[in-house]
Amino acid sequence: MSNPVKVLVVHRHERTLKLIADMMESRGCFPKITSSGSEGVGFAQDPEVNLVLADADIHNMTARDFVTQVKCSRPQLPVVLMVHYHGDCDSGADREINPPDLNNELDNIVILARRSALSFS
Repeated sequence: MSNPVKVLVVHRHERTLKLIADMMESRGCFPKITSSGSEGVGFAQDPEVNLVLADADIHNMTARDFVTQVKCSRPQLPVVLMVHYHGDCDSGADREINPPDLNNELDNIVILARRSALSFS
């Protein structure tokens, strides 16, 4: 059996968090969700988290600050940022996606998370 894949999802809207969590679960991932950027930074410290999927418009910090704080303690942890326009923020994320493309991109995100899980094991 493959390693369990834990994905941290950070988004300011609870309904969107639930939707993304359901999509991740349907692909065999274990989502951890929060609407708070600072709480997300704390959750990202969990060594079992294999990938962070965050909206660029998160509570209580900028996307760049969020990515910087996550990468400061876990530089190898992939961070995928949902941005409304590619390149609209210089966040330092490993990948940027447009929210309407999320469903189409989710399989690639899960592959990235699985690779991360293997490299951390």
